[in-house]
Amino acid sequence: MTLNADSRPVLAACSGRRSQTLKPFLSCGVDLMEISRFEQEVARRGDDLIEELCSAAELAWCRRRRRAAEGHAMAYAAKEALFKALGTGKAGRMAWRDVEVAWPEGAARPTVTLSGETAAVAERMGVAGVHLALATTREHAVAWVLIEGAGDWALGASGTRLSPRGCQLGRQTD
Repeated sequence: MTLNADSRPVLAACSGRRSQTLKPFLSCGVDLMEISRFEQEVARRGDDLIEELCSAAELAWCRRRRRAAEGHAMAYAAKEALFKALGTGKAGRMAWRDVEVAWPEGAARPTVTLSGETAAVAERMGVAGVHLALATTREHAVAWVLIEGAGDWALGASGTRLSPRGCQLGRQTD
């Protein structure tokens, strides 16, 4: 940990020769999905379930995998983890397709794009970035989401720290 010009702690991440300052950590969420359970739901509800959950680009990405069900389960787990990280669950007008997972060609990690009501909720919370890690075995898909805040997202008008939902956590002291 280092200190910035205001003598406040700053976390730095090293990547090769470069160091970058990380934005404040806002929240995280994780979800573990049993692939066979997802396959059973698709068998029971049909392709409508997959089309409700996945964008056209996500469906194409899943179909390129050896087992499409693994991709569907990873996309579902990523969306669940994101809703958990927001602290809202999938609530109100939020939709599964508001969260799009992509793995760009040559990229080391997947990306997440938010739209619709989910993007509006994230913006109100001061979300500046979403990071996603995905993994799969033959049996399970797991997703971990880390949300970054923007600037002093956690400070209320009186200097009171706020959680993502606006709950009072305590006073900031310098």
